[in-house]
Amino acid sequence: MLRLFLDTHVVIWLFQREPSHFSKTALHLIDTCDDIFLPTISVLELQLLYEIGRITVEPRSIIDDLQEIIGLQLLNYSFKDLIFASLSVDWTRDPFDRLIVSETVLNKAKLLTKDEKILNNFSNAIW
Repeated sequence: MLRLFLDTHVVIWLFQREPSHFSKTALHLIDTCDDIFLPTISVLELQLLYEIGRITVEPRSIIDDLQEIIGLQLLNYSFKDLIFASLSVDWTRDPFDRLIVSETVLNKAKLLTKDEKILNNFSNAIW
């Protein structure tokens, strides 16, 4: 069974109902996957985007909406485990990307992302 994590931009586009941003593969995975997760660090990234005005809706509202629409789930993960797992993600300096990839690895999952750097360096990234 496929476990699918969503990169933060994917979560925003889903909330904004922007299907034109997605590949056919991405839309198919979102429609057919039963286990779709929001990386824990994405909650903080959404909050920071809200605080600087890049998004206009608070993270809790986005998460609540997507929990209802696609069954989005959050997992409780030890921050220590995420940090230690992120030490091996040395191809990026973006702390959010490092932690998103690490949580995906810890859960033996795939990561849905349009981020070219992640797609080029993380074998479990798909678009």
